[in-house]
Amino acid sequence: MGLIKFALQPGVNKSETVYKERFRYVDTQAVRFFNGLLEKLGGWAKYYGTAIVGKGRDLFPWQDDDGNSRVAIGTSKKLYYLYAGVLTDITPRRSSGTLANNPLVTTSGSAVVEVTHTNHGAAACDYVTLGGATAVGGITPDGEYAITTIIGPDTYRITHSANATSSATGGGASVTYAYQISIGLDDSIDSHGYGVGTYSGGTYSGASSSTVTLHARTWSLAVRGEDLFASPRGGSIYRWQPGDVRATVLTNATLTNVGMFVTADGMVVAVGAGGNKRRVDWADQDAPTTWTPAITNTAGTKTIEIGGEIIDGCADQRGVNLVYTEMAAIAMQRVTTDFVFDWDALGEATGLIGPNAHAHFLSRSYWMSNEDFLMFDGRVQPIPNSSDIRQLAFADINETQRAKFHAGVNAKFSEIWFFFAAMSCAI
Repeated sequence: MGLIKFALQPGVNKSETVYKERFRYVDTQAVRFFNGLLEKLGGWAKYYGTAIVGKGRDLFPWQDDDGNSRVAIGTSKKLYYLYAGVLTDITPRRSSGTLANNPLVTTSGSAVVEVTHTNHGAAACDYVTLGGATAVGGITPDGEYAITTIIGPDTYRITHSANATSSATGGGASVTYAYQISIGLDDSIDSHGYGVGTYSGGTYSGASSSTVTLHARTWSLAVRGEDLFASPRGGSIYRWQPGDVRATVLTNATLTNVGMFVTADGMVVAVGAGGNKRRVDWADQDAPTTWTPAITNTAGTKTIEIGGEIIDGCADQRGVNLVYTEMAAIAMQRVTTDFVFDWDALGEATGLIGPNAHAHFLSRSYWMSNEDFLMFDGRVQPIPNSSDIRQLAFADINETQRAKFHAGVNAKFSEIWFFFAAMSCAI
């Protein structure tokens, strides 16, 4: 019996049954289609050998003015900078100073050290750096520590690297402290009870009946020139310049934001600005520390009235930036009038499912909405052939973990990758 030659079409169709779909792949794993043919993925290679602290949530590569490759990494607990094989912790600090006299207490045979600091404002697992202490109980607490236990508003505990040889109180009058910004959640959680939900939205002192998702820590990362701008979701915008030890708060920018991005012409934009999840603020094009609108600058503010709360935003090389809300993508296009930007909704059901579920490649934007995989190249449309897998993907997503959903680019193969948490898989 002779062989029969037939050609299988590229792509995977998960919307039809195995027996109905002819001459199509119906299931694959760790493969790609290249020039119409199936080939296995090349695998993964370790880029850096030392583990980072926290869960990686965003990675931003760029090149400096000399063509050197640099990478910023945001995790649930830290902000890092990787250059020439050296990983540097540049996590911003929220406060620093000197503690009161003899603030350290040790217990014989224990590595636990009790620290007294009035109104410290820290939470369990936050990071503090201590310095300048004299020996107490046979040990000298010095360096970075994760806070293990909060005893109260004025006292907490850390764990030193060695046990104390005696019980004592001391440390001297020159013990310095520096607290990093509070850590974020590794995983999103659905929460309800007292203090959850809109203020005054329920019975006074009663538990909320609504469920509110407390999101996993994500970061917005972008560059302007050689300066890195970083913002943890719900936090401030920070700036790091080559030579800086730490990222520091961007002067005059709003302190509570959903996210941020930098336009192609260098304007720093805050979305969900000032705690208002519908507001967009932007700094002057020539001065990222100028945020108050005036006739002499291009700073400004805008409240988005449609589409629900803002999820994130991104820059587009063609002068059209995108602000993503829950339900709609909004074009934010630079104009030459005093209004600076023109705003245009790009259709219904074009919103963003999670803050990192979008990517940009070759003058096109790609993202995962609440019910489709979309692209923008002057108009919004479904990504070609996404209908083949849409039903499978959206029937199994874990809505609670949408902060973890991520889109990325594999430029070598002109691919957009989407990562999302499924209900059928462990988180």
